[in-house]
Formats: sequence, structure tokens, C-alpha cells
Amino acid sequence: MGDAWLQFRIRYYMFALVFVVFDVETIFLYPWAMSFDVLGVSVFIEALIFVLQT
Repeated sequence: MGDAWLQFRIRYYMFALVFVVFDVETIFLYPWAMSFDVLGVSVFIEALIFVLQT
């Protein structure tokens, strides 16, 4: 049996963190995109501010 410990490069962790951040953003932005006609421009501005902060 070999060792269970594997070393990963830091680039892998950075890629994983960026993926998780954008995945969570997508989860929050999808409902806003689907109801854009009903909610109006103010919700679009809020979503834009949310995206620019992350």
C-alpha cells in the first residue's frame, strides 16, 4: 500500500476557489435573470453591484 498523502500545486487550489466563487454567483444571479421582466431595472443594478463586489 502507498501513502494516502498527495501534494497538489497551489494553482489547483486557486482554480478551485475561483470556480466555487463564480458557481455561487451563478446560483444567486439565475433567479434574478429569470424574473428580470417583472422586477425591473433596480434589480438589475443591484445584481450588477453584487457582481462588481466579488
